[in-house]
Amino acid sequence: MSTDFTENDWRRFLKSVGEDPDRPGLLETPGRVTKAWKYWTSGYEQNPASVLKAFEDGAEQYNELIVVRNIPVYSHCEHHLAPFFGKATVGYMPNGKIVGLSKLTRLVDCFARRLQVQERMTHQIADLMASELEAKGVIVVLEATHTCMTIRGVEKPGSVMITSAVRGLFKSNQATRAEAMALIELAANRFPENLDLQLLTAEWTTEVRQDPAAALARLDALQIPQQDTRARVRAGLARASALSASRSEEHTSELQ
Repeated sequence: MSTDFTENDWRRFLKSVGEDPDRPGLLETPGRVTKAWKYWTSGYEQNPASVLKAFEDGAEQYNELIVVRNIPVYSHCEHHLAPFFGKATVGYMPNGKIVGLSKLTRLVDCFARRLQVQERMTHQIADLMASELEAKGVIVVLEATHTCMTIRGVEKPGSVMITSAVRGLFKSNQATRAEAMALIELAANRFPENLDLQLLTAEWTTEVRQDPAAALARLDALQIPQQDTRARVRAGLARASALSASRSEEHTSELQ
């Protein structure tokens, strides 16, 4: 991050919104924010191509799809500097080279730690994987919540944006692409690690607020094999329903 923008600039920003940068609670804020933005934009200091380290040993006999899913994504929208966050699924069909799994997550971080739009980031990840791994096919799917439309503007909490990019066989062969998407969807339904994230936003959904039974029925339809996961999700839905009821009672008492 350039040194052209300093802590003094953040002090000016605090003054511009009507704050006193010299009050105790804000004295160290300019320094903290400077460090935070240096981290959030650290992707500019990285060469994405250097992140991927490919191996030929072990790849000779494998030419099927490799998928890493639920990679956490945290970035900032370049239009409002507002955070957006979610998860990425990346997959490729090797052509004599495989890559360490941690490298794929670092590649996502490298592009996420910049000012971004989700559409461009999706294509950047796919293009680099295709060129550096010389893969037969690449598929990237990003799902994210954008705070620029959940806490400002239209204010629609719970909305999720999904983008995808395909290269190679996944783009030229519809059957191969359909097989890859089906595999990703099947894995998501059988091993729903993202259910905890869904629980965090469940209290905002009309279904949970107005009809908890319908939400539980939808959960049962997923046919989750892990009983402990099912119990955890049920408990979460129950908490969300109770919280919603409590808020409704508070609202009613305020009106009386």
